[in-house]
Amino acid sequence: EVPAGMTNVIFNNGSGTQTVDLTFTQYAYYDNGAKKWVEVGKPAPTEPPTKPTEPPTKPTEPPTKPTEPPTKPTEPPTKPTEPPTKPTEPVEPGTLKLGDANLDGTISVLDATTVQQCVAKVINLTGNAKTAGDVDKDGAIAVLDATAIQRFVAKLDNPYGIDEYIGGTVEPSEDNTDPTEVPTMPTKPTEAPTKPTEAPTKPTEAPSSETPSSEEPTLPPVADKNTVYVDMGYQCDAHAYYWEDQGEQPLTWPGVKMDHVSGTIYKIEVDAKYNKIIFSAGGDQTDDLDVQGNNFIYNKNSKSWAPYNGNDDPTEKPTTSGDFDFSNPRTIIVIDDGNWGNALIHYWNDSSGTVWPGEQMTSIGQINGKNAYAYTLGEQYSKFVINNGSGTQSSDLQISSAYQAFQTGSKQFVDVSSSLR
Repeated sequence: EVPAGMTNVIFNNGSGTQTVDLTFTQYAYYDNGAKKWVEVGKPAPTEPPTKPTEPPTKPTEPPTKPTEPPTKPTEPPTKPTEPPTKPTEPVEPGTLKLGDANLDGTISVLDATTVQQCVAKVINLTGNAKTAGDVDKDGAIAVLDATAIQRFVAKLDNPYGIDEYIGGTVEPSEDNTDPTEVPTMPTKPTEAPTKPTEAPTKPTEAPSSETPSSEEPTLPPVADKNTVYVDMGYQCDAHAYYWEDQGEQPLTWPGVKMDHVSGTIYKIEVDAKYNKIIFSAGGDQTDDLDVQGNNFIYNKNSKSWAPYNGNDDPTEKPTTSGDFDFSNPRTIIVIDDGNWGNALIHYWNDSSGTVWPGEQMTSIGQINGKNAYAYTLGEQYSKFVINNGSGTQSSDLQISSAYQAFQTGSKQFVDVSSSLR
């Protein structure tokens, strides 16, 4: 039933499929397959009509019922530009969990991904989803909310009380996302940066001389591009997202893949006008950083910048052979005594990891007469599989101790400290 006075109708399935504008036809149903109205006949009265006590007054004019369908409006009704808002299922009072951005009742990496998609403006969170996704309760869905959920899933910390029930009456919300279908989840995408509202304090122009001069001062040439380095602390698929503060943002997240220099060091060349940058690898990323200029390196572990001196690593590492610190248990070593011909490493945790078959390991020459490879895992990863990229692989492995090498032939770990110390 529709309110009296309504003359037109559009039928749809709530997912983007709909009819054209239709004019109501009384005592008929609309056949969507045939795309026409089908009369069903006027229903008979449930009680016999009351016999009038006097003869009915004969109308002096013919009935006003039109013999043709009502005139269709000259202009069709304004068709909504977006799908109609689909109400979500009501959430019972006290059952909404902080961090449950997709409202499935469980806190997982999918909630962090939902928040990331909102930050990247792929979807829009409203109602209960926005309330649950705003874990730091600052009134906005941002990078920090997705990061906090990721850290909770990885069991690192939980300063905001994620997974706790939100008290009070929770009103039903509108559809949480603008698209009718949730986009395919990327491999642990991360969020776009929170752009600062204040300009950087770093001067953009050289200070003027205290002593006035009629001659223009001679300034050093300004580089058109800056080569920026980062030491991620582990081998990874490093990306750089850069932009102009209070200006142009030329990239989409996660930005441009960086060139591998050696070991755990990566570089990117950017136009000098871009003064903000974020380094990331999967779900691991830095804060918003100020580009320091040409040939500077950012150390992710110490969170500090330094001039890049051209060495593979500007800091000293103990017992280092080549580009790797083999005294670090996170440096994975492979000896190809099974003649696999190559070695890749696929690693993961509960919330992120590489896409199969993983990252190419670095050749480090030979150990015991066999080709050997190495790769340094990030701090958040401990599970991995070694494979050759062509179907041959190990079982699921875990970090052992320093100087332990995995053999592709025996598929066992052996001590190689005598070869690498």
